[in-house]
Amino acid sequence: MKDYPKALENFEKCLSIWQKALPENHPDIAFAFSNIGDVHRLMGNYEKALAFHQKALNIQENVQCDPTDCATTYINLGETYCEMKDYSKALTYFEKGLEIREKKLPKNHPDLAVVYHNMAKLYLATRKYSMAMKNIQQTVEIAQEKLSSTHPHLLEYKETFEKVRMKITRQQDFYDQYSHYWHENNSNSYDIYGSTLVEIPQFQHPSHTLLQQNGFTQQVYLKYKQECLDDKKKR
Repeated sequence: MKDYPKALENFEKCLSIWQKALPENHPDIAFAFSNIGDVHRLMGNYEKALAFHQKALNIQENVQCDPTDCATTYINLGETYCEMKDYSKALTYFEKGLEIREKKLPKNHPDLAVVYHNMAKLYLATRKYSMAMKNIQQTVEIAQEKLSSTHPHLLEYKETFEKVRMKITRQQDFYDQYSHYWHENNSNSYDIYGSTLVEIPQFQHPSHTLLQQNGFTQQVYLKYKQECLDDKKKR
């Protein structure tokens, strides 16, 4: 059972002890702030979470400490903003944390998988499915190498992978259905098919999942529109 109030109480006791025994800018105090912030995030107290993570960051960015601790705080901030649906700020902090971890950790370190997974979920939430797939593939590759087959993180990563795969499969089904429909109907159908595709955020055919996010959608629309116009001229 996740007893967040008890965890918060214990972390606050630790912070109180360390604040009496250590300088106010000691890395251990930053660590305590970060832990308290993360519990507040898990409890849904997002403003408090941001405040404590920022306190941790203020120490970590101004004293000599382990860069990976700073990376963890960036990632914690990213998770908080993500849960608040402020995806732009979340991505900024995830990228800062990832940059540090990629420099300091081996390429197959499980902590990298955590960041890739966070970014995959963010891209899934914002319907950028090709980027979600890219990140979740990196996540699962690391996890399969480094974690046991029953590890809860691996199971969670596979669940996210399946969610992304299903989104891409649905887009493929839509593409297959409506491209067939278009070819069998008159030239006005591009207004239905093309405009519908443009309205689907980040549409892509699964075999081209790493194409630019918007480019393929526009290419499909313009290609079929031009074919329709050419067909009209021939009549």
